[in-house]
Amino acid sequence: MAGFGTRTKEYSWIDISLGIGLTGVNLNSDNSNISGQRTASAFTISSGIVVKPSKFANLGLFIGSDTLGANDRDVQWIYNRDLWIGLGLNVSFNAITTNQSPDGENKKQ
Repeated sequence: MAGFGTRTKEYSWIDISLGIGLTGVNLNSDNSNISGQRTASAFTISSGIVVKPSKFANLGLFIGSDTLGANDRDVQWIYNRDLWIGLGLNVSFNAITTNQSPDGENKKQ
């Protein structure tokens, strides 16, 4: 994750995010070639931008892709490796800050 702001303020106004993860996928006859229902695992990779319009809120826009594991690729999941777009909203009751001071040193907690 990288943040952009000014060196004189402890709050960044925009962050770039990269993510990887594992997720569960519900497979059924509507989205794959199986006749019943089951769950499979997928590897997810994503990237996004988080904008901070205030100290108490973040707005994010993400793009990513899910890929089924090797054991499940034969089910022909219709969304396998398709790009998706996600929106995020975070509202906090405390100010969203970093533990870095404006000069780049860690703040004491």
